[in-house]
Amino acid sequence: MQKSQGKDYFILLILTDGVINDMPETKEAIVNASTYPVSIIIVGLGDEDFEAMEILDGDHQRISYKGKVAESDIVQFVPFREFIDKSKNNNVTSPVLLANEVLAEIPEQFLSYMKRRHIFPNITRKLSRMAVVTQV
Repeated sequence: MQKSQGKDYFILLILTDGVINDMPETKEAIVNASTYPVSIIIVGLGDEDFEAMEILDGDHQRISYKGKVAESDIVQFVPFREFIDKSKNNNVTSPVLLANEVLAEIPEQFLSYMKRRHIFPNITRKLSRMAVVTQV
């Protein structure tokens, strides 16, 4: 992935039903990816122990690998089991709440990346359009 000039931002969605078997390599990849315009959403499926995923989430402590700390928290982990009702054929209890949780950190991650890179919206064009509209 090439670093963009503020025109692109990527979201990687990972669906997993297992535990991490290569935690050091995963941490290294996330630390390295934290310099790019990317957010990683991990959805844990099933009843596995997803404790390692919570570590990757970085909400409580930013992850690091061999002393190198991630530039920012780019991972959001969501355990899908918290949004299903097993008494009703495993139906999702609230698709809206699930969507909110899955996407909760994206705006802050996006803005954080743009601010760190000093990438700001081109508001001149928008302001000139607004001036035309207000003059009518």
